[in-house]
Amino acid sequence: MNIRRFISALFVSLCFTDVLFAGSIVRVGISEEVTGLLDYSGGHLSGPLSSLYECVFERSGLEPQYVSIPLKRGLYYLEKGHLDALIPLARSPERDESLVFAGELIRSDFVYVSFKPLPKISDSESLRFGILRGFVGRVFVPESASRIEEVTHWPQLVPMLERGRVDVSVIPSVMIEDVLGERAKDAFVQKAGELSASMYISPRHELASVSFLVMRAVEACRPEPGVLSSR
Repeated sequence: MNIRRFISALFVSLCFTDVLFAGSIVRVGISEEVTGLLDYSGGHLSGPLSSLYECVFERSGLEPQYVSIPLKRGLYYLEKGHLDALIPLARSPERDESLVFAGELIRSDFVYVSFKPLPKISDSESLRFGILRGFVGRVFVPESASRIEEVTHWPQLVPMLERGRVDVSVIPSVMIEDVLGERAKDAFVQKAGELSASMYISPRHELASVSFLVMRAVEACRPEPGVLSSR
């Protein structure tokens, strides 16, 4: 087969594959740890992030079937192919090792929070950190941390901070009030950093049209300037 015939055949194949996957059902997990930012009930997404993800799946031509799932379990199911995508997720080197990032939809701000005055975290030693299990904020924990304690739910961090079991935690800046509740007004807050965020796709779709359709839709739906730091 000469090169011209090969290219023509490849083009037809790709077009056919896109048509085949358009309208296909994809299993999409929604992390339970972002309640208030992105929720699913009654067949509809709700919350500040809902319009962005609705845009992505509408433009992709894929039909999402949503299920709420704990973050850690969702990451495991995604890697094993039991889910096709998990939202919303920020990017990290660790996740890139086994999953497919869909591209930057927003930039998410992360902060250090404590109920006592904080020194500059990068210069501090022997601080004890409380982190949600599986949470990407772990990338902002310095190597000098004396201890890292994981929790399964955000509300568990508040009593740990209050009782001095940990010194500081890392949370998305948009979730300060959701996580700390009435104690938010008493918190000392210090910026930790920013990460690209959208979703991760199962590695079983790494070279498949599902990934390309979602990535193309993420790029089309990305707002300007793309930073989500407050509601």
